[in-house]
Amino acid sequence: MRSKRIAANANVNRLWDQGVIPYQFEGNFTGHEYLFIRKAMRVWEKSTCVKFVPRIQDLHPKYVAIDKLSCGCCYYIDYFGIGRHQLSLNNSCFHVRTVLHELGHVIGLEHEHIRPDRDENVKIIRDNIKPEFMNNFKKLSSDKIDTLNQPYDHESIMHYPQKAFAINKTMNTLVPIQGMDNQIFNIGFRKELSKRDIIGTNLLYNCSVCGGTLLDPSRTFGSPNYSVDLFHRNYHCQWRIPASSGEQVVLTITSFDLTYSENCNIDYLRINYGYWDRSAAGEMGTGLPGVEHRNTEKLLYLCIHFSDGMVWQMVLLAGRFSFTECHRCIWHRVLFISVNGPTVKQFWYIAYTLAFACAQNR
Repeated sequence: MRSKRIAANANVNRLWDQGVIPYQFEGNFTGHEYLFIRKAMRVWEKSTCVKFVPRIQDLHPKYVAIDKLSCGCCYYIDYFGIGRHQLSLNNSCFHVRTVLHELGHVIGLEHEHIRPDRDENVKIIRDNIKPEFMNNFKKLSSDKIDTLNQPYDHESIMHYPQKAFAINKTMNTLVPIQGMDNQIFNIGFRKELSKRDIIGTNLLYNCSVCGGTLLDPSRTFGSPNYSVDLFHRNYHCQWRIPASSGEQVVLTITSFDLTYSENCNIDYLRINYGYWDRSAAGEMGTGLPGVEHRNTEKLLYLCIHFSDGMVWQMVLLAGRFSFTECHRCIWHRVLFISVNGPTVKQFWYIAYTLAFACAQNR
């Protein structure tokens, strides 16, 4: 049974706990296809607080199985409670827009054109829609979806193109209604997330108001220079620093100043060695500058928490991080992939016996 959701799922039970989405590859994907999917995941991670993590069977009963199914490019929700959702990306799906779109379904988004207010924004040409796909154009009621109080988004990565499932490919199935400012929309061709895709996802998962996912090989970062008035009860900033296989995150807190409290029960910085606040805690306190933190896990998770106390410093947290170089001894045939791109220096040591030749493929 296929998911019937929209801009956001009205059923919060279908969302992913803390935005952590475990995945498992089950299809016969090439190295290029694997990297293509991982890069698309990173696009969502960079702009939102969702995190795609490789599934660990004992820890993740609920997960996404990525395969190549007969349905082509599609996503199926587990309606039977076994925890296994299915994302299909067959050979025809490897376009930037398509993979970002299908991952949007995994996150909890659905097609923009079936919102309750769609008739004010697009016209559906039913006579040109292939009968077997007519349900894909069915408008849903507000009790089944949540628009998150966001306006209709013609630029959404989740919007169908104008000739989607057309009988006559020279004619449209969706026609954008011209905006009040006479703006003409070209729907369904965007290859990047729209501003409202990002805003809606962050609202859906109640993402922190500052922080983010840091993907550069090295950089400095810090909390924004907010005024005191903007800090309120249970205010959070969260940073996530993911590493590729064979990399290690090196983090140094260079500046830090929060209200001191016993047992860190008022304001604190927490560093977890993993992808969420349930991961093993490395450090927690109100004064950690100058300490170098090295993480052997694939992701470092930082959370800074403010209570209702007064915070006077303009810069509350500053730090820098980098990735150590990759070193690994290889004893069998393996594919080397780094999702951080070609700018990261990596070293691979190849060990082989006299009975075999060593070939380098560039």
